[in-house]
Amino acid sequence: MLAVMAVSMGIFVSSLGFYLDDWPNIFFQQAKGAHSTILFHAYDGRPLQGWYMVGLFELFGTSALAWQLYALVLRYLTALLAWLTLRKVWPGLSLQLGLASILFAVYPIFAQQPIAITFVVHWTSFLCVFLSIYLMLLAIEQPTRYIPYTITGVGLSALGLILIEYFAGLELLRLPILWFLLACKEPGILQRIAATLRQALPYLLVTATFVIWRVYFIELPVADRNPLALVELLRQQPLQAILLMLQYFFQDLVAMVVSGWYKTLDANVFAISSPVDLYAVGAGVVVGVGLYLCLVKPLRREPEGSTRTARRQVTVMGLASLALGLLPAWLIQRTIGESDGIWSDRFGMAGMLGAALLVVVLIWSIADRNKVRLALFAVLVGLACTWQVREINEYRWSWERQQRIFSQFMWRMPGLEPDTLIISLNEYFSKMGHYPTAFALNMLYPQTRDSEQVDYWYSPLARFEDVQMSDYLSGQDVTFGHWQAFFHGNTKDVVVVDLNKDLMSCLWVLGPEDELNPLIHEITRRWLANSDLSRISRTAKPSYPKWDVVREQSQNSWCYYFQKADLAAQFADWEEVGRLWETARNYLNQMNAYTELTPFIKGFLHLEQLGEAVDLSELMVSRTSTAEPYLCAIWQSAVSKAEVEAEDSRMVSSLMETLGCELKAAAP
Repeated sequence: MLAVMAVSMGIFVSSLGFYLDDWPNIFFQQAKGAHSTILFHAYDGRPLQGWYMVGLFELFGTSALAWQLYALVLRYLTALLAWLTLRKVWPGLSLQLGLASILFAVYPIFAQQPIAITFVVHWTSFLCVFLSIYLMLLAIEQPTRYIPYTITGVGLSALGLILIEYFAGLELLRLPILWFLLACKEPGILQRIAATLRQALPYLLVTATFVIWRVYFIELPVADRNPLALVELLRQQPLQAILLMLQYFFQDLVAMVVSGWYKTLDANVFAISSPVDLYAVGAGVVVGVGLYLCLVKPLRREPEGSTRTARRQVTVMGLASLALGLLPAWLIQRTIGESDGIWSDRFGMAGMLGAALLVVVLIWSIADRNKVRLALFAVLVGLACTWQVREINEYRWSWERQQRIFSQFMWRMPGLEPDTLIISLNEYFSKMGHYPTAFALNMLYPQTRDSEQVDYWYSPLARFEDVQMSDYLSGQDVTFGHWQAFFHGNTKDVVVVDLNKDLMSCLWVLGPEDELNPLIHEITRRWLANSDLSRISRTAKPSYPKWDVVREQSQNSWCYYFQKADLAAQFADWEEVGRLWETARNYLNQMNAYTELTPFIKGFLHLEQLGEAVDLSELMVSRTSTAEPYLCAIWQSAVSKAEVEAEDSRMVSSLMETLGCELKAAAP
């Protein structure tokens, strides 16, 4: 199991970072303090979760590697404890339960493992469930240690519940587990019911107490984000609620056991267009073949007939585990297959063990030879590993892109006035979203307030479509926020940024003078008049930028010198632009968008080095269609006819002819 997880999920662990709700977690803890972290989780509906996160931040800080490793270790221990627990009940199926646990460890449903800070709570709670059940079984097995095992198990049960409610339904798995475990000791139905309830009672009391507190007594600073809508429907329209519950069950059963595997069989899975693609396919093959070779002999020795009853029981356990695992999501009317929730696969976490058990049962049902069964299982695990590698690689690239772009933010805008709204046409990062990007930017710049008001916000322009554009362009107060954090600003106090993904350009910080840039979108162009670059300062505050959170990218790059030159040009430091060019010219082969020559052209024009300016202008116009009006405006704003020396006149006239314009006469 450890080897399978290492090959499929651990390979990129040192190249992963922070995503989605990781950024609010980091911001509230690092920028606002422990009290803000606790309040954040209370806003999210889990008032006690924040204490755990505060403790973890004390241990791990903002080390992405530490968080990633911790999340993976928790996942591994959860799968391991699931196996140890189930084999206590069915020792004759230890190998098959082990196969199910391996499948559970890499099951291709939950794709958000790299969002480590956010999901360490989930894996901790999941682990608490199985560790608590395991201790419950040990207490029965070792009566002399019943009390310490039970006390510890009850404590772990309570801890898992108060951290997050996702796995509350799995607490009820104790009943079928005890029922099957006590079958030999208590053959009578009534005696077995009594023994099952007696052993489960301490844990059921904890679960009941949690449910009562969660439903009736919990105190939150805002309305509950996860109301039990299905419970209310059950009270008002019981038949409709029952039918809806059945619909959820069959819908998610198919999604977990059948259609969830479709993505692992996509033809693109086997497309080899990069070294990572090759590794992904190779990892799947190596894992599948390796499992088969390691397990074919012990599986061959397994007695066939003596375990049929146990397998029927495991089938029941798989169905119960899947249904009870998904029950909390159903109660708030959420499913793993909902079409409008790209992150809804998290609701499938608690059902993955049940799905894995059912898949193994299906394999044993459709094949009658152990070698064939093991081969089918090995193929599925191999496919799951290939899928995991590809999914995690997407997060790796997202983090790489974040570090590139956030580094450019800090190079181009070392300081930024508070209450600045940063806007762009589109979001730049996969596995993120606009509000995580806003929290990330607030981590990169210092906060000037002790309140929950934040100094900066980021928004894609799509967020402004609900009001007339003219209202925004004339200056309108806006408020953004998430959880307890809020931002107040004005649409006159914005900085417009852009990134041409098609050209793989550097980050562009745009102002009104960029209106004729042929590479920006028309919607972006409309906002340029509001882009106030005077809000940018050349010096950063002490202890900033936070390169301990986002690793600074290499300064030996075109984008570094472009950003520093663009910043110098903004402040008319033309000598600095000229100095930067001496090194920047060595990285021209990295440039993809030739309008990025603009600050250097401006610099040479103001330094009266017209030959260099002409050369760069000709390079830009030769590589950029419809750049002539843009270049013409740059030249006209910096040079008049009278300022052109006689020896430069011919080459400047030739350029003007190419651009289709003329320099302006000298001002009177």
